[in-house]
Amino acid sequence: MGLQERVLQQGCSAMIALPLASTDGVMGFWVIYDAERGFFEPEEARLLSDVTADVSYALQYIAKQERLNELAYYDVLTGLSNRNLMHEHLRQALAHAARNERMVGVVFIDLDRFKWVNDTFGHGGGDRLLKEIATRIASCTREGDIVSRHGGDEFIMVLPDLPSRESATPVLQRVLESISEPVEIDGYEVCVSCSIGAAFSPHDGMDIEALLRNADAAMYEAKERGPGRLRYYGHEADVV
Repeated sequence: MGLQERVLQQGCSAMIALPLASTDGVMGFWVIYDAERGFFEPEEARLLSDVTADVSYALQYIAKQERLNELAYYDVLTGLSNRNLMHEHLRQALAHAARNERMVGVVFIDLDRFKWVNDTFGHGGGDRLLKEIATRIASCTREGDIVSRHGGDEFIMVLPDLPSRESATPVLQRVLESISEPVEIDGYEVCVSCSIGAAFSPHDGMDIEALLRNADAAMYEAKERGPGRLRYYGHEADVV
């Protein structure tokens, strides 16, 4: 049974369809039925058209606000949270950890040989690599962990609600192993690695700035010792 037959069967004798339009085209239609034949006279149709225009404007405004919110809190290339959202999550995680006597890990991940990828395959190839790496890092996380892109080829993880430093090690070892798997770019298998540094509250800092600074320092220590290393701030040796 078609739409017209179903409508008539339900006792409707009049219908009007009004487009909900935006600058990008038609978003949908507002369809109204009535039992009285000829109900939608020109005056009623004009009134409903005015209401439809107001609804269309409201929907466009909501869509624009959602897009602005997305741009404010998410990285356009990878879809990961950006620095602003990461700071908010980290602030909440630190407050929760302080109340429950738990630890929070802040992790810097920096790709090794990323400049070589950009130089060899261009920025398009570099972007494809970054999107793949972002997906791989996110796949290694526990529920509640946050992954953000810090800029360039650098990523930050927030690991909340940790009982100890050691409990972060399996997650970060998975990240090292996952990133080291080949990535196909323009028909070629490309292998990169990463250097990881981590700092943990409350031992390595009680505030966001201190934890970020110390995790960054640990990452640079890892990078100085060669590719594919994991360092915890204040430890003399690489984490294995």
